Amino acid sequence: MRQRPDRFIRCCLLALLALLAMPLAAGAQTGEGACCLPSGQCIVTTGPNCAAQGGIFRPGLSCAQANCANIGACCLPSGACIHTTQTHCANEGGAFQGVGVACAQANCPQPPTGACCRMLNGAIVCEIRTQPQCAAVGGIYQGNGTVCGNTTCAPATGACCRMLNGAIVCEMRTQAQCAAVGGTFHGNGTPCSPTLCQPAGTGACCLPNGGCIQVSQTHCQNEGGTFQGAGVSCAQANCTALTGACCLPSPSGPTCHILTQQQCAAQNGVFRGPGTTCGADTCTPPTGACCVPGPNGPTCHILTQPQCAAQNGVFRGPGTTCGADTCTPPTGACCLPGPNGPTCQVLTHQQCQAQNGLFRGPGTTCGEHTCDPPTGACCIPAPGGPTCHILTHQQCQAQKGFFRGPGTVCGEHTCDSPTGACCMPNGACIVTTHLICEVEGGNFAGPGTLCMNIPPCPAPVGACCLPGGGCVLRTHQQCVAQGGSFQGPGVPCGQANCPPGPPTGACCLPNGSCHQLTHAQCQNEGGIFRGPGVPCAQAQCPPPSPRGACCVTLPGGANRCVFVTQARCADLNGTFLGVGVMCSPTSCQGSAPRGACCFPSGECAIVTETFCLEHNGVYRGNGVPCAQADCPQPAGACCLPNQTCQVMTRQACLQAGGAYRGHNTACAQTTCDPLCDCDWNQDGQLSPADAFLFLAQFFNGNADFNGDGVTTNADLTAFFECYAGGCQ
Repeated sequence: MRQRPDRFIRCCLLALLALLAMPLAAGAQTGEGACCLPSGQCIVTTGPNCAAQGGIFRPGLSCAQANCANIGACCLPSGACIHTTQTHCANEGGAFQGVGVACAQANCPQPPTGACCRMLNGAIVCEIRTQPQCAAVGGIYQGNGTVCGNTTCAPATGACCRMLNGAIVCEMRTQAQCAAVGGTFHGNGTPCSPTLCQPAGTGACCLPNGGCIQVSQTHCQNEGGTFQGAGVSCAQANCTALTGACCLPSPSGPTCHILTQQQCAAQNGVFRGPGTTCGADTCTPPTGACCVPGPNGPTCHILTQPQCAAQNGVFRGPGTTCGADTCTPPTGACCLPGPNGPTCQVLTHQQCQAQNGLFRGPGTTCGEHTCDPPTGACCIPAPGGPTCHILTHQQCQAQKGFFRGPGTVCGEHTCDSPTGACCMPNGACIVTTHLICEVEGGNFAGPGTLCMNIPPCPAPVGACCLPGGGCVLRTHQQCVAQGGSFQGPGVPCGQANCPPGPPTGACCLPNGSCHQLTHAQCQNEGGIFRGPGVPCAQAQCPPPSPRGACCVTLPGGANRCVFVTQARCADLNGTFLGVGVMCSPTSCQGSAPRGACCFPSGECAIVTETFCLEHNGVYRGNGVPCAQADCPQPAGACCLPNQTCQVMTRQACLQAGGAYRGHNTACAQTTCDPLCDCDWNQDGQLSPADAFLFLAQFFNGNADFNGDGVTTNADLTAFFECYAGGCQ
């Protein structure tokens, strides 16, 4: 904790008073001093009178003190001129102009000047200064003779390759701006070109909607696309949209039409998948267990998903059946507020929310410290600088402090306040301390950063009333692009008074994640809608089904490879090539014999020998089934919860609660640090990749960091507190 140096201040004030109390020299009281005349004589007179006679004035000195015989003009390196002796002039690095020469006659050369770029009041300005003057104000000297122009102080830019909306793009940015967005900088002055950012092995990828992106083969398969080959450009790919069965709504019930996915969505239809055909049961909705609310609790009925939604029920999924526990909500520890602090009770999530409690998650139990709020270092503003105290997050906020994270301690430099760029809520950028930036609701870019070296601050968001009803938070530009009505920056949806839109609810997507979507949006994504108003915490989404390459015969007789689940492949009457097997241009060509192939991942698939060898597999022989293949499982270093390392398979590591470091990694080269909650990608290190992944899942409603069963702003705050603390 810092203390004000009161003793030092008192000493300085006493010294200043002593100086002020000293009597002035006789000459200083009268304004006179020694005047060294060109003849070598010395007289006592005033400064103007001395200058009129061409003399060198030494204010406050007598002729005995002036030493006129050795005084002359001295030109200093800064361009200034002083009257002194030749020896003192040399010690100052100056050029002595001769005994008796006055500065008025010296004509000292001035140092060169140039453009100086420096920060002033939060902005970059250009000033003409000498190089030492520029350095004294913390500026960057542009060189002798340079002048200030519109671009003199603009940072140098170059080509920056980065990922944007699933594709690699090239943008002109500064090196710092490129690093801030996770890009690869190619050097100042490098221009963007069509091939600069395309890494080896990338090529055209035809998406199911007919679009084309330039990515790697693995990325293409993850997007459900068809890879056209490395080096193939989108201009050469000739991608066309795949067609399939589309169930369109009608007054007499859904009807089936063969359309592209985009055409189907435009007519509010449900797309059944590429290559699907219309049959008698194609558009018949499947049934499943539906938990319908009632006065004595929810009851279970076998209904279709729309029927379930119409009764405000929770749909458990196609094919599910009613059992004794089907509609019993899970319970867990709930921290309820009380006059003497929070108390813990085991309740359902809904019961906990009804009592304004904090739900700790399904299956959690009440313990001695379940509801204790964590404490940590809190930097509280004070006149002499911020002071550090150990408080809870809530206590710290109440005193307008900056919470350093749970478990942090007060140290000598805990509350140091270096300055950096801060993006304010209104979109402006200022240079201030981290603490002030947080108090003002800004986003701190880091110590030492400048506004000129970070990406432009995001425009402020506000309530946007959508054309079809409903409200979302968007920037003004984003809102106009969606045809909405922007209600103003910073305006929350709760104050916007927008017309209501279609209700949202939990939607279980094929990849196992849950998102809050409307019924139509959920169907278009191929998900299972759990009902209006149902939170993701109660959705009980089934785990994702593994996907792989599937050979499908299209209506025209051509073969096409799609990346789907094995069940989906069977629905398409296709041939499933194996879990994890990627599509390639030759995956579904010809009728060569097939057999079991052991891939490096340890998985087995029935493929041709050529396909197996192309994917670094070991072919077991024509007609050999996977049941007889005995594929070896790869192993690698596994960091267990007790921070020890063992070599085991990925599945065994995950079952043991460990963090798998990758195939063929050795424990000797692996450091098992304590598990860190904000190591979001579980790669063993804290990096911007964890923050980007968390934000992506947060905006998709799937980032429950604090374990309360829902994704809210509390998760965002808790994650970045952990991230700022560095998991120490």
